[in-house]
Amino acid sequence: EEMMRNVLEEVSSGAVGAVVADSTGLVIASRGTMGKESAAMGTQLISLAAALDPREKKTPVIHMQSDTERMVFSRNGDITLGVHYKR
Repeated sequence: EEMMRNVLEEVSSGAVGAVVADSTGLVIASRGTMGKESAAMGTQLISLAAALDPREKKTPVIHMQSDTERMVFSRNGDITLGVHYKR
């Protein structure tokens, strides 16, 4: 719970949800609008993007957006972080 509070405080205003997952997409912690489906999707998208160029050493960051909201997924080691923003 403290980790999620820190994550939401660190991200910019407008965040309505966050999720932290392991490398398999299993939720470690979530808050707000982000849940197990978001964790699994974000983890899988990062893995697929990384497979596009296996020589690339940097982990991809996934940005998805519409007119009213956006989601950002990133990975640090075996941990995936997803944040959902409303505009």
